[in-house]
Amino acid sequence: MLAHSAILQHASHALTDAQRTAAADQAAGWLESAQNFDGSWGQEDTERMLYTAEAVRSLRAFSRRGAAYQSGIAWLENHTASNVDFLVRQTEALLPNGDDTIIEQFRLLALEAGGTGLSYQGWGITGAYQADALDSALALLLLARLDPANLNQHSDAVGTLFVVQANGTWSIGQPTSSLPAFPGDVASTVVAATFWQSCLELGPTCANSATLSLVAQLLDDTHAALASNFPSDDLGRAQVAAYFSRLRASPPIPLSSIASMIDLFVIDQGQDGSWQADPLTTAEALGALAAWLGTDPPDSADVVQITDERLRRAVNGSLGNPAMDAITLGELRRLRVLDVSKTPITDLASIGAADNLEVIDISGNPCLADVPGIATWLQAIFPSLQQIVTGAAGDIDGDATVDSRDHLLLMRDVAGIEELQGERRLAADLNFDGRLDSRDLYWHGRALLDESLAGLCP
Repeated sequence: MLAHSAILQHASHALTDAQRTAAADQAAGWLESAQNFDGSWGQEDTERMLYTAEAVRSLRAFSRRGAAYQSGIAWLENHTASNVDFLVRQTEALLPNGDDTIIEQFRLLALEAGGTGLSYQGWGITGAYQADALDSALALLLLARLDPANLNQHSDAVGTLFVVQANGTWSIGQPTSSLPAFPGDVASTVVAATFWQSCLELGPTCANSATLSLVAQLLDDTHAALASNFPSDDLGRAQVAAYFSRLRASPPIPLSSIASMIDLFVIDQGQDGSWQADPLTTAEALGALAAWLGTDPPDSADVVQITDERLRRAVNGSLGNPAMDAITLGELRRLRVLDVSKTPITDLASIGAADNLEVIDISGNPCLADVPGIATWLQAIFPSLQQIVTGAAGDIDGDATVDSRDHLLLMRDVAGIEELQGERRLAADLNFDGRLDSRDLYWHGRALLDESLAGLCP
């Protein structure tokens, strides 16, 4: 297996996964901040569909489904793609969100090129153009994901996609008898190779046995070409690194080389978290990092059942999602900080998949803060936990003690003398009903006397 000399030279300066995660967090943050007011990304009308689809896909891959992601989805749902490339990417972005994309699928089928006089069956940039490798590979990959049986109806396109490669590479231009030497078009090669990886898994459903017998060698040639001609630009580097990272379960090149590919573009990240302040390059880089870090495994989109609405609100608040959104496994794995303070939350075992949680705030939570052995219990659920913020329920003035001064503040509010605001009001609302009254005074009196507040817990 070949590797570019720069990759091998960089291997001795490898970043840690913690550093790569930090880079991904910065990239996601920059993408969210660079979103247009209407929910799209990009400055020109001709680029917005592409940029928005790729930004949405990368944010989802990194389990970042907050307001920016939702706004991007809404924009994609309300706009029409102008060509095959954009149409496929738009559909790929909407499918995991549960959108009905049947209209987009019919449009794609209607845009297939074919007929007398065309040397290549498949898809071009639009229906008016002769088919090319990039658009055909994109279309076939989407059709295979929707239903492998679809490929039986497009066997000519599958077969000619194999024919028009040269030494394991593909060109974005019109197919000719003498394709340009690699690196040619990186995106075209990566997309076509991704399709053939999928085809190899599908077996005879995808291609006839004669073609399949050559696919393994074709992919070996492709991997050697990609590794020995690693792109010099950040966009190309991110695309190649993403391709290899998605194969890390059974890597075709050493994992150390893939990690070095990742690191070669990470070190070019700007201080603002972007790459050249370009949404497309930053989105592709985030997607590559997500693939390497494993934030987008097949089960990452699975919804976690959290019956406690308060806990769901707390987790969504930490993730930056709407309060009552469903929460996925991927999002829980991204959770680093959780605030369950001043609430009667107890069922933390239901979010045990948050195995990267580092900080939890249980201060003012009468069901957790004063429980004997709580630190050991929390550590058993969240093995990466580094800090537990504690504080007794009823500490209204925030001085880390529950005393007569706290009780006086509550009495003055209940009597209508001086209203408590903000965090003080939350700390004083001991029965969590949204108002301060004699029942809170009762529970605060118990807290003052160090008596059990278990009656406040579910």
